[in-house]
Amino acid sequence: MNLSKVSKTIIVVALFLIATIMLYVAYEKLYIPFIIFIIGFGLVLLICVYIMMSKPNKNEWKDIRVIPVKRKK
Repeated sequence: MNLSKVSKTIIVVALFLIATIMLYVAYEKLYIPFIIFIIGFGLVLLICVYIMMSKPNKNEWKDIRVIPVKRKK
């Protein structure tokens, strides 16, 4: 995906809100048990993190901060 950070954030927030509301409504109406609600919520979080951490393009590589590792000689 070649999306800017703002558009990725908008997609993640919309996906999180819609999926969470749908899971909650299904749980409250007793369509799904609590364990399925928790598993679904965890999957939504993982998908949101995946969207935010997707492959950076060539310009975004410059913005990534890397913690240097000291190597023994």
